[in-house]
Amino acid sequence: MDILNLILLFLSFIASFLLVKMFMRRNIKSSSKKDKPKALSKNDIIDGYKDQIRALNKKYSKNKVLLKKKRELLKTISQELQRNIFFEQKEITFIINNLANL
Repeated sequence: MDILNLILLFLSFIASFLLVKMFMRRNIKSSSKKDKPKALSKNDIIDGYKDQIRALNKKYSKNKVLLKKKRELLKTISQELQRNIFFEQKEITFIINNLANL
């Protein structure tokens, strides 16, 4: 009788452990899917930079401060693009030239 009780106790611990493990796995999977940001394509990134330049142009239209602010923003954008592994140097140069002409 004691052996049967020990076996039953052991099986109940294993079953409860497996249930807790399954529950935790479901919670981790569902929470990790919600926390991941949406992947951006190259065009989305470039469009975001164009929007920043246009907003800067509106804010400082026909003002000497515009050139300084635009230069600072272009420098920041260039640094961000150089850290991005999806953009090559030729692409970065082309993008910065297009943004500078906006």
